[in-house]
Amino acid sequence: FCLYTDRETWAGNVHPSEGLALYRKKQSKPAARVVSVAFAPIRTSLADPKDLGMLDIAGASPDVPRLIQEFAKGNI
Repeated sequence: FCLYTDRETWAGNVHPSEGLALYRKKQSKPAARVVSVAFAPIRTSLADPKDLGMLDIAGASPDVPRLIQEFAKGNI
């Protein structure tokens, strides 16, 4: 999953890290991964720092799509 955000608002009933944990459990997909790309300089994280299947990215560059691809493949 890829989340693109300004991280300035909260919407929904479940934090993304909790949602991923629920998805993994209910769908039997323990390898599911989430990438959160933030386009605003806010010091918050959508990823659980203990979860190696979640990645936060701040900002954008031409390298971001490749980084997301490699992370999704499990190479990072």
